Amino acid sequence: STVHRQPSVNLDPQLLQAAHKGDRKAQYALYRCCFPVLMAVCMRYKRDQQEAASAVNNGFLKIIQNLDRYKRDDVPFQAWIRRIMINTVIDEFRREKKWRELT
Repeated sequence: STVHRQPSVNLDPQLLQAAHKGDRKAQYALYRCCFPVLMAVCMRYKRDQQEAASAVNNGFLKIIQNLDRYKRDDVPFQAWIRRIMINTVIDEFRREKKWRELT
């Protein structure tokens, strides 16, 4: 049987620090590094790749905006970004549901 491995993030702490300081190249490198993990999360909840990619972009913005809150000693980075991504998808579902109820 085939073992399905989850994508993982190999994180350079200096990259994280540079991204936190607003270095756009570092943020883009962090995006590329995290994308497979974030996309895997979104594909579980979204109908297609386009919706999933849109959710990844929304979630990644939240990750960048909240890098100052990340505590390396408390939780692994991959677990932290997965939680943000799941919360982003849940928020989108709530907004879509509310919008459908209004129309």
